[in-house]
Amino acid sequence: MFLSRIPQPFVLSRLAAFACALVAAPAARAAVDFEKNIVPILKAKCYDCHTGKKTEADKKPKGGLALDSTSGILSGNVIEAGNPDESSLYTRVILPQSDDDVMPPKKDGTPLTPVEIAAFKEWIAEGAHFGKAGSAPAGPVKQMTLDEVKAMGLKEPNPDGVRALTDLGATITAISVTTPQLLAVEFISGASLIGDDEVKQLMSIAPNVVELNLARTNVTDEGLKAVGAFARLTKLNLNNTKITDAGLEHLVGLTGLDWLNLYGTSVSDSGLASIAKLRNLKAVYLWNSKVSDEGVAKLQKALGSAKVVDKVWSESSRFDLEDL
Repeated sequence: MFLSRIPQPFVLSRLAAFACALVAAPAARAAVDFEKNIVPILKAKCYDCHTGKKTEADKKPKGGLALDSTSGILSGNVIEAGNPDESSLYTRVILPQSDDDVMPPKKDGTPLTPVEIAAFKEWIAEGAHFGKAGSAPAGPVKQMTLDEVKAMGLKEPNPDGVRALTDLGATITAISVTTPQLLAVEFISGASLIGDDEVKQLMSIAPNVVELNLARTNVTDEGLKAVGAFARLTKLNLNNTKITDAGLEHLVGLTGLDWLNLYGTSVSDSGLASIAKLRNLKAVYLWNSKVSDEGVAKLQKALGSAKVVDKVWSESSRFDLEDL
C-alpha cells in the first residue's frame, strides 16, 4: 500500500494535527430567528409606542410606525436588508442616551441591552428575513389555482414576499387600518419594466390582494392566469396593456370583482362574453378598445345597473372609487 511507504511517525502526526483542527473549528453560528429572537425585544421595548391601530378609536402609533406586524415594519422603511448601518431600526438604538433621537426615548422605555442590539444588527445583516431562521425565498414563486387561494385563510401577508415585490417596484399598502391583511398593489413608477414574470411573483401574497393596478405594464394574457387566482380581488386596472379577449377568460372566477378598467386595450366584443359573467361588476371602462356599440349595449343589459363606459373618459392611473 501507498501508506506503507511513508514513515509511521509522520502519518500519525498528520492525523493528530487534522483531528485537533476539527476539534478547534468553531461551530457555525445559528441564524437569528425573527419570531424567537427579535419579536420578544420589540414587545418589551417598542410595542408601547409603536403598535398599529386595531380599531378606528385606537391611538396612532408614534411617527406612524407600527412594529407589531411585519407589514408595519416593512412599510415603515426602518430596515435596509443586509445593511444595519443604513437601517434606523438599528442606528436609533445605538445612539447615546443623551441624544434626542435615541430609541426607545429615555423617558419612555428601557434601553436595549448589548445582547439585544447585537441581535438587531445580526438579523438585519443576515437579510432581515421574517420567516424561520435562514429561510430566504428562492426561485420562482409557486403558482396556485383559484380554488387553492380560496382555501387559504386570511392572515398577515408573507413579509418576505412583500419585500421582494417592493424591490421590483411595487407600491403595497393596506386598504384600511382595521384590515391590514387586505392590500392594494400598484406599480406607480417603472411600469414598463413589469411583465408576466413579475406579475406571477404577486402569487406570494395572492390571498391578500384586493386591489391591483397593472396600468401600462407589459402584462399579457399569460400574466392574467396568475391574476385569475386572486380570490379576493375587487378592483383591477389593466388600462393600456397588451391583454386580449383570450386573457379575460382567466378572470371569470373572480366573483368579487366590482371595478374593471380595460381602457386602451385590444379587447373586442368577443371578450365581453367573459366580462358578462362577472355579475358583481359596478363599473367597466372600455373606451379606446375594440368593442362595438352593439357589444356595449349587450354587456350593459347583462350587467344591469353597472356603469359601462365606452366613450371619452378622464383617464386615471389609480382607482376612481367615486365611480362606485
